[in-house]
Amino acid sequence: MIQVKNPSSAPPPIYIKTSSDITFCCFPISEARKFIHTSQKEHFLSEKEWQLASRYRQFERKLQWFSGQIGAKYALSHHLNNHSLQDLTILRTLRGMPFCKQMPQLSVTISHSYDLAVAAVSEQTIGIDIEKDEPRPESFIKTWLSPREYEQYQSLPKEKQQTMVNHSWTVKEAYSKWCGMGGHISFKDICSLKLARRKDLKLLKINIPHYQCSIIATSGEIYG
Repeated sequence: MIQVKNPSSAPPPIYIKTSSDITFCCFPISEARKFIHTSQKEHFLSEKEWQLASRYRQFERKLQWFSGQIGAKYALSHHLNNHSLQDLTILRTLRGMPFCKQMPQLSVTISHSYDLAVAAVSEQTIGIDIEKDEPRPESFIKTWLSPREYEQYQSLPKEKQQTMVNHSWTVKEAYSKWCGMGGHISFKDICSLKLARRKDLKLLKINIPHYQCSIIATSGEIYG
């Protein structure tokens, strides 16, 4: 488990380089809000990246995207021993998956929820997701948990059910990004309990107060 202590009050960005050679960055969206309308934004995004941002009409959605880009660039810079942010361009594949134009051999993954954007970079294929650890309606739980997960959910004490649901969701989302599919696969058909036992995957839990965050990476072992 990777610990991130009180990200809201820590100076951004927060870096952690894991033993698995994954560089993780946690970036408070409130920081991006301070300069998204100033000339400082030009230090972070290229003209091509701003063209991608123009797809989002809602300001808050554009701010989340902007924060994710910054977090990913900081993670890349840190992973590459302080490479210049302005020399890094993060674009999207046809399926919407991020990649670094200058370093396409690296795997880049981004997620955001409420006040935080997170990103990770590795030579291995990786996926990340972050979600606020908040209550979910029963309709959501029944729709997205696999039968095995729902059975575990019902067996847990009530005070642990919420965290189990949100953690399971982040594992599924991270796995979908690891597959390169984004949200284009059925989450009900993915069981986080089975994923945790697969030898070809590494599942990392990022411990951020009030959030659930998971990274899935290739382990190098053969599955089967």
